[in-house]
Amino acid sequence: MNISVIEQLAACLEKSNLTAVSVEKPEGKIVLRRAPSGRPAALPALIEKPESVVPVMEQAAGETKHLITSKYVGFFHHLKPIVGLGAMVTAGQAIGMVESTNLQMEIVAEESGAITDVLIEDGAAVEYGQPLFEITE
Repeated sequence: MNISVIEQLAACLEKSNLTAVSVEKPEGKIVLRRAPSGRPAALPALIEKPESVVPVMEQAAGETKHLITSKYVGFFHHLKPIVGLGAMVTAGQAIGMVESTNLQMEIVAEESGAITDVLIEDGAAVEYGQPLFEITE
């Protein structure tokens, strides 16, 4: 996907009442979203398909992995102190928030355990059901 296609999509988004535009092609996927009022627009990111699969570490006996997913659509923000790799969390602990139309909704851990992967960056757009963290009990 070349830059002119991205610029054309951005222009269409700007001229319309749409809040988002998504295009998926064999070489990758791009999603453009209109920023909420008062926020700077995020630069579009091209998500390329992986060239190869990286092997995942074997799971130790008795360990259970869970994904913490978003129940909201908006922009993700880490809470301070930031919950990072190896951090121990307890069930019900707030570990982030999603901001949408000036509302802030907490993301909470559903199980206790250690964070084994952080799948989202601060300020990134997030969709309903999108994985945010991986936790191992």
